[in-house]
Order: sequence, then C-alpha cells, then structure tokens
Amino acid sequence: MLLIVLGNTDTFQLWLAWIFVGGRLIHSAVQILTNNIRLRGLVFTINFLAVLAMWFFLLI
Repeated sequence: MLLIVLGNTDTFQLWLAWIFVGGRLIHSAVQILTNNIRLRGLVFTINFLAVLAMWFFLLI
C-alpha cells in the first residue's frame, strides 16, 4: 500500500512482492503438510529477505 501511495512501484518491487506471496503459500504448505522445521525456517528467511529488500529499496 505504501509503495502505491508514494508512487514507487516498479518491476523489481513487484517481483519482490510476488516472491513474498509465493513464499507465504509455500510456508503454509510446509507448516500444514510436514513437520520439517528447517525447511519452514528457510522459507521464512526467504520471505523475510524479500520484505527487507522491499523496505530497503523504498528508503533509498
């Protein structure tokens, strides 16, 4: 929402947002279907890095 309001949407931000959405879906599937904590942590880390990159590129 903040990206839209500030008019800072570009293709890179869009890709990062879709990586986050896909990662959330994968994270939910891993949490529901398996007990693999390491895989869930890895997917969470990818999601976190995507959001962190979105904030970083918004601020610069």
